[in-house]
Amino acid sequence: MKNKTLIRKINLQNFLSYGSQGEEIELQPLNVLIGTNGSGKSNFIEAFRILKAIPTDLMAPIRPGGGINEFIWKGAVASTAVLEVVLNNAEQDFNYKISFRGANQRLEILLEVIEQTEIGKEYRLSSEQSVIARGFNPKAAGAKTLFVNQELFYLKNQFSDIGFYRDWHLGQGSTLRKPQHTDLPEHPLEEDGSNLGLVLNDLQYQLPSQQILEQFKKIYPDAEELNIKIYGGTVQIFIREKSFSQPIPAPRLSDGTRHYLFLMALLLDPNPAPLLCIEEPELG
Repeated sequence: MKNKTLIRKINLQNFLSYGSQGEEIELQPLNVLIGTNGSGKSNFIEAFRILKAIPTDLMAPIRPGGGINEFIWKGAVASTAVLEVVLNNAEQDFNYKISFRGANQRLEILLEVIEQTEIGKEYRLSSEQSVIARGFNPKAAGAKTLFVNQELFYLKNQFSDIGFYRDWHLGQGSTLRKPQHTDLPEHPLEEDGSNLGLVLNDLQYQLPSQQILEQFKKIYPDAEELNIKIYGGTVQIFIREKSFSQPIPAPRLSDGTRHYLFLMALLLDPNPAPLLCIEEPELG
């Protein structure tokens, strides 16, 4: 995986468990969150789900969480949530900021700031959607549209491509234990791992096969081959061990081995998402 950082800093205020004082967090290419239950790890990741939803439907991650009022900090009356990020663009860093609140159980975006340009409600086509999603209100846009069009395009692409892996199912009945379908994409890896075989097969074309095997042998030292077999409209993963003449199919592998294959497919990706969020709760 390339050593790069999409977001250098994020500031959260009145958002979930982040209070009115706000909290600025500086990010590195790799960030590991460790903390006790209830310390706000999942809330931190939720902020990036909000960013991912901005170019499409901002309510998409909010509805399952109980509605907009559940995303506003409970420590003050009529709070306004603020998310602000400093993006590490190839040309120069720039800021993006969005503030929103709940109004009669509806999301109301109060302000967006792209670089130094403030975008009030008069510039949006909908109070629930960002200008990144819908563009500018043509009646009010004027020169402002030209000024931030390039930034809008960049933000839309980068936010949309943020990847999330939170829905871990490794036991009996999981998609990682079953033969997988051949009509799924080779990239990116689906959150449920339903295309893991195709992703690994594609990696074997893009990377030296020995590189993949060496990484796999770090946790499976007896492995001699990692094979992907496509037949009968299905994709199946097999491991060949030194002491066995017949390969072992994925359903017979341990949960930990399949978990490692999943992470390996993510982290060896030569064309990764601009930002990957991997949440691993206690798995057993």
